Amino acid sequence: MKSKAVFVYLHDATLLMGARSGPGAPVQEDWSAPVKKIIYADATDQEIGDFVKELFEYSVRKDLADSKDIMQAHMKSMGVKTLKSLYKNTTSVSCHCREGTIRITATRQNRLGGFEFIAGQEVVLPESALSSEIGRAVKEMLSKSRTNF
Repeated sequence: MKSKAVFVYLHDATLLMGARSGPGAPVQEDWSAPVKKIIYADATDQEIGDFVKELFEYSVRKDLADSKDIMQAHMKSMGVKTLKSLYKNTTSVSCHCREGTIRITATRQNRLGGFEFIAGQEVVLPESALSSEIGRAVKEMLSKSRTNF
C-alpha cells in the first residue's frame, strides 16, 4: 500500500489509536490490528510517536469491513453501549503517511461520529521524523481539534 494511516481519538481522558486499512487507500479503522489505549495525561510525545510509527505498519490493503462491525468494535474498546456515549467530548486527528511525508491533521466532529478536516490545521513532517516530533504534532493537533458533541 502506497499510503498508510492511523486513527487517533481522544475520548475525554483516554487516547485510542489504531491502524486504518482499505482496498486501495487506508480509509477504514482496522480493528483486527493492534489498538493502543492509554491515559492521555500520562502519554509522552515519544510514546505517542512510537505508537504512530508502529501502527503505520499495520495499515494494509484489505477489503472493507461492515461499518456496523467497526462501530461495535470501537464501542467495545471504550466500554460503552451507545454512539452518543462513544462520541461525547471526543476529538480526533488524522495521521497519514504517503511518499515519505507524514501529515497530522486536526478535525472537527460536525455530526455524531462524523469528523472533517479543519483547514490550515496540519503539521507536515518527513517520514524520518523522530517519534517525539510525531507525538508532539499529534498533541498539538488534538489541542486544535473540536467537537460539537
